[in-house]
Amino acid sequence: MAILSFLRIIRFQNLAIMALTMLLVKWCLIDTLLGFENIVPAFSNLGFALLVISTLLVAAGGYVVNDYLDTDIDAVNKSDKIIVGNTISKSAAWNSYVALSLTGLLAAALPAWEIGNVNYVLIQVVSGGLLWFYSYSYKRQVLIGNLVVAGLSAIVVLLPVYYEAMAEEKLNNTISVNLFFVKAYFAFAFLTTFSRELIKDMEDLEGDKSAGCKTFPIVAGVVAAKILAILFSFTVIAAVGYIQYLQYETQDYISMIYFLIAVQIPSLWLVIKTARAKKKNDFHFASTLSKVVMVGGILSMLVFKYTL
Repeated sequence: MAILSFLRIIRFQNLAIMALTMLLVKWCLIDTLLGFENIVPAFSNLGFALLVISTLLVAAGGYVVNDYLDTDIDAVNKSDKIIVGNTISKSAAWNSYVALSLTGLLAAALPAWEIGNVNYVLIQVVSGGLLWFYSYSYKRQVLIGNLVVAGLSAIVVLLPVYYEAMAEEKLNNTISVNLFFVKAYFAFAFLTTFSRELIKDMEDLEGDKSAGCKTFPIVAGVVAAKILAILFSFTVIAAVGYIQYLQYETQDYISMIYFLIAVQIPSLWLVIKTARAKKKNDFHFASTLSKVVMVGGILSMLVFKYTL
């Protein structure tokens, strides 16, 4: 029971998606694009592995402290699923947060040293700090918490590319990764995460309001929050449509069909479910569906690798 509770509190499924994202960026984007130019990646596999581990540990710490500081809100939003103070004591949760965060910072030291500047450990320090302030304050304010989470989620896409670029620069090589694809996935991660955060705010409206939070649905209303979330979903649909046009022009029909099935259709379904949502369970389903869209977009990197 304790192990299952710990896996729940660190959001194991979300961490698995983060790890998968970083692995696919490395394998499908960086290695593939450098391979076209016969360039061997400069950032070592060990350095990359530790970068992934450090990112996951800092994120896990952020999830733990979020539940630690949110017991009052969770008592209203999900009283039957509270972990901190129930199956895991508050002191154990705090100790877990400290241990995860510090271990994550230590794991970040070698990758930073490898690229030639240990100051880059500050990336994890700043990320951990933002996660703390998100849980303590930002998530209770209009859109600030949503922007922080969306930004940190998008940065997960950039980190492998950034460290590879710094490693190449250290060796005086030309940075060779095609940033068009990286920027596309960065934007996708930001837009889908921001939309999902808005949907989650609508799902948690009752508890957030009781705790005095000023989230967007509370301040602007549920209708306005729906419109904003749907707008971001339509932005994703339109952007993917443009990419599909490019794929059509190059006769890459496999990728075009994949995006239709794995991203656009679920996104349209998400728009419909968000627009029609009225009850807490409706918003929860829409939140889960938005995660399906995220995974569909992430897995497109595999299609990208094998259709180039």
